[in-house]
Amino acid sequence: MSQTLTIEIDYQLSDKITLENLKQSYESNCEAYAALKLRRKNGEKLERYQLEDMNDFKEIRKALKRVITYYMDPYQQKEYFGAE
Repeated sequence: MSQTLTIEIDYQLSDKITLENLKQSYESNCEAYAALKLRRKNGEKLERYQLEDMNDFKEIRKALKRVITYYMDPYQQKEYFGAE
């Protein structure tokens, strides 16, 4: 027996959920990038795929930031991203 649950939410709540998911992705991406960058800074030789990952993380971070700002007003952007 299959049951279906339908939850209706307004666009504002939907936007808040989307924003929170994007912020989690952004923060996770930043952490992964920072970890690899620190390893390289400390003299560790990174594998080719790790260097490629770093470049990918950097590009993804820019893209996520751009999308996140769409869901924020200027005050929220400044509060979340600081004075970048």
